[in-house]
This record gives sequence, C-alpha cells and structure tokens, in this order.
Amino acid sequence: MIPTEQLKKRQRQSRMVNFSFIIPLFNCEDYIQHCVEQIVRMKRLDIEIILINDGSFDNTEMNCIELFNSNEQVQYFFQENQGVSVARNNGLEKAAGEYVIFIDSDDSIDSEKMNRLLDMILTKTEIELAVFGMEFDYYYHGKCYYREAISPALTGETDRNQWLASLFQLYRSNSLSPSWNKIIKRSILVENNIRYREDMFFYEDLEFSLQVMKECEKIYFCQDVIYFYRQVEDEGNAGRRLLKIPHLSELANQVERPFLNILSTVDDKEVLEQEKNIMLELYLTWIKEKTAVCSYSDIKKIQQEFKEWYLLKGWTIDDEHKTMVKKYIESHPLSIMKHHLYSKVRHSIAIKVKNSKIYQRKR
Repeated sequence: MIPTEQLKKRQRQSRMVNFSFIIPLFNCEDYIQHCVEQIVRMKRLDIEIILINDGSFDNTEMNCIELFNSNEQVQYFFQENQGVSVARNNGLEKAAGEYVIFIDSDDSIDSEKMNRLLDMILTKTEIELAVFGMEFDYYYHGKCYYREAISPALTGETDRNQWLASLFQLYRSNSLSPSWNKIIKRSILVENNIRYREDMFFYEDLEFSLQVMKECEKIYFCQDVIYFYRQVEDEGNAGRRLLKIPHLSELANQVERPFLNILSTVDDKEVLEQEKNIMLELYLTWIKEKTAVCSYSDIKKIQQEFKEWYLLKGWTIDDEHKTMVKKYIESHPLSIMKHHLYSKVRHSIAIKVKNSKIYQRKR
C-alpha cells in the first residue's frame, strides 16, 4: 500500500488540471501499464490519471504503485470490491479536471488523436460533451482475430435539435451506450448530481450517458477512431449477466426512463418514434443474449414476458421491426435453441480459421 502521507502530499500539489482520466481497475495486471502509458504519451501537463482499484487480488496494486511512483500525474486509490459503478463514482469524487474521461483498464487510446481532440475542446468552451470513434478488437487465446472500427453517425458540433433528430442513428453507431467514447464537462455532472447507478450491473453506461445528454445543448462528434476496446472471447458473458435479471421488462423500464426524460419536451413525431425503435432493438438484443444460455422452459417465459411488454406498449412499428418481433414471439423454443447452437458452432469455426497459420499468411 502507498503511505497515507505520500498520498496526501500528491493530492495537495496544485496545478492546472483540464482533463481527469478515470480508470476503474479489477484484476488487470496484464493491461494497466499499457493503458496508462498511452495516456502519458500525450505529454500533457494539464491531465490527471485517477486509478481506482476495485479490490483486485492479483498484481494490479503493485503495478499501480509503480505507476504512482513514476508519474506525478497518477493518483491511486483502493476500495473493497463493490463494482465498476462504485469505482467510477469514487473516481468522480476525486476528479479536479474541467472534463472527465472514463477508460477501462484493459483498453487503450490513440494518443495523438486524443491529444488533438483535447486541444480542440479547450478552444470551444461551449461544448459540454464530445463523442469519438472507437474500435472493437476481438481476441481469442491472446490473439486479435478481428477489428471493427465504428464512428459516430454525426460529425462536428451539433445543437440539441440536431443530435435529437439522429438519436436512432447514434444508437446504431454505438455512440450512446459506452462511457468510454466520451469527454464530459464535469460541471454537467456536478450541477445535476449525475452518477452511475450502483444498483445496475447491466447497461449502466447507457443509463449514465443518457442522463448526461439530457443536460447538454452542444455535443461535438469526432469521426476519428480514438478508443480501442479489448473484447476477450467469452461468447456467453452477456447472457450469463442477464441471468441475474429475473425480468427483462424491468431492465427495459430502467433504461427507457432516461430516454423519456430526454424526449419529455419534444413534440416532433419522427424524433419520438426513434425511442420506440431503440427500445425494441435493445430488448430483442437482450432476448438473443439471454436465450443463448437458457433452458427450454426459461425461453418460454422470456418469450411470454416480451409479448406482454410489447402488447402493453401498443406501438405501431415498421416492417423491419415487425419481422424481428414476430421471430421472438412466435418461434418455438426448440427452434431458438437450435439457432443458437448453429451460431455458436459457426462462430467457433470462424475464429479458429482466422487464427490459423494459413489464414494469417494469406493476410
């Protein structure tokens, strides 16, 4: 552990901090060094890096102490294991920057592109939120077999009417859900008491992001791919997390609430339609993930619950979404189980092929 006196001395140092990078940590001994090094490479004097160790039991703490001792911009704090939301909230309490940026400990950034974006933000004080591009790097047995770059559906500075009109496109370009593709003006969080919900362990990022967007007038969208998200091969992880949620309709209600808050003053019918399409696609995604790890009887219950939720909404939907809804309401549970098995086998074969020496040579 770091001596308390040393921590206090570090925290008393006064310097201009424009950007606080908040990194929650849990058993990330193999990645945290690289994650922090990519931030340090920007060679900025106006940043702080806040490491919140969420009760790791590997060598994460030892690595953090090394980072703390070697760089005065690094702050380090330990908490008993309470989850990523608590860790992020604790990081927010420690942050001094005008803007905050969340990074997961096994991910990394493009230092040069991030640097340019930070410089730009300092010249445009009216921007309350910036959203940038990201890349999903898929790993299997330590090897990256696929990279998928995604950029926001909008570009440049937008006002509230502009980004609201493109809410569905922003959802589909994965610009809404993550915390880690955003730079947030800290005053928005402080003045509106916005924090991560500590009672949510699934889609808490989306709920948080929507709270932030509700308070924003000016949002800047950057097409540059700046964030690299490390996706480790664990096909059923999302489904297993969803098993902890007895009723998907309750999760839908939790997530829908901030959407409705954002749209509470909107009269435009086309804008309001977007929320319906987003919620349908979210719910159908959850069904797909959860039924992949469920028993026959549980799939029947999930189908029935979705049918009741959907009929209660009384929505009129387009043909694309009608087909998606019909599939999960009318399909036989055995058909769903067969489809998941087929998809799993096909996915497994594809990964092995992409990791084969022959495929790698061809590339």
